[in-house]
Amino acid sequence: MNKMFPKKVRKIMKRLLRHGYEAYVIGGAIRDSFMFEKPHDYDIFTNATGEQILKLFPKGVVLGGEERQEKILTVIVKGIEVSQYRSSGDRTVVGNTLEGHLKTCDFTINALYANVNGQVGDKHNGIRDLQEKRLVCVGKAKDRINEDKLRILRAIRFAIRYNMTLNLDLHDEVIEADLSSLPVERIREELLKIMKYKGSMSFMLSYGILQKIIPEVKTLFIPGGEHHNETVINHVSYAFDNACNITDNPILKFAIFMHDIGKGDVAELKDGKTTFYNHENVGVEIVDKIMTRLKFSTNEKQFVKFLVKSHMYSFKSEPGKKSYIKFFSKMESCNVTIEDYVMLIYCDHQGNLSKPRIKFGDFISGNNIHKKYYELKHGKEPFRISDLEINGNDVINEGVTPGPRVGKILNLLFEYVMEGELENSRPSLMKKLKEVKHTK
Repeated sequence: MNKMFPKKVRKIMKRLLRHGYEAYVIGGAIRDSFMFEKPHDYDIFTNATGEQILKLFPKGVVLGGEERQEKILTVIVKGIEVSQYRSSGDRTVVGNTLEGHLKTCDFTINALYANVNGQVGDKHNGIRDLQEKRLVCVGKAKDRINEDKLRILRAIRFAIRYNMTLNLDLHDEVIEADLSSLPVERIREELLKIMKYKGSMSFMLSYGILQKIIPEVKTLFIPGGEHHNETVINHVSYAFDNACNITDNPILKFAIFMHDIGKGDVAELKDGKTTFYNHENVGVEIVDKIMTRLKFSTNEKQFVKFLVKSHMYSFKSEPGKKSYIKFFSKMESCNVTIEDYVMLIYCDHQGNLSKPRIKFGDFISGNNIHKKYYELKHGKEPFRISDLEINGNDVINEGVTPGPRVGKILNLLFEYVMEGELENSRPSLMKKLKEVKHTK
């Protein structure tokens, strides 16, 4: 285990020890090492106070704002968090002993610790629980969950990540979870971490947790329609699982899971068949409300809304070049790549059990929209005004006064190119510019 500790971690620990303080790496780094995963974070705990830590490491940076600092002072030393022991599970009271601190940990697998020589300590049977693939709280699950409701979502994340079952008392707490007191920012961040793992949506649905975070999914427990052999909720869950095989982008995976969120609101039974007319547009309105409520960024909302609205596009009749260009222009303005879009279409396809299984590489190589994008892109077709071979400076240099009219002329030239009346080449554009520069 000592070899797993970076040199800077050992140096910090040794300095604390030389000055008479205790020093242990506790939690995730030890757990991950036992699971043969490379640790990403090394958290050092000690009986030194925050002030004493700062005195030993004067170049350290205090973590968090005033509110956090009033609880427990954590000092960042060369990227490593160094904190005083805790004595309360809500992390508000400092402690003086290792044993007391370990009792405040959420799960036994996170209560593993190691000294500077890499000798591992396990006072709460965390190693056993890792080996038996069972997630167990330190002490009573009810107490640990009441200290911090976010532990409900952390329990789900660890259970999925390590393929663990929830201990009975923890299982009951998850089933009965009330997340209403949690800040939505914390819920969103933990949700995105959970979405790293395949099967996570189905897991959360089975415990009723996702329905509490996104109540709108309750409408998706309906038949998938004549073109599907699965329910809508299973379809989006399968689509999500396929996404986990081909992308690590959590926002893209969120979009893929949400792509049919409008179906529950528009479902109609006509002549014995279920239809979902206009579900993509209704879905945009619903996903906007969901993402606003969970405080996603404006850019993230634009990204997801474009994909939800456009996921049916490739099933329409073959559009003309102008339609393609407008589509790709909107796509890029929402920071969606053509690969993002094709991954959505692929996962939608693979989430449909009535359709044949196909590898992503084979799917993308035969996808017409993907081909059309690069055909137009390499043909120097502009997807937006900024892709024209001339710019505003060229217009101004032709004698047009700087101002809104410059943009109008560029837009006019862009329209000519999209209509196929003009090539996107500097000579052609400059020639046309001379003709239209005096137009109002």
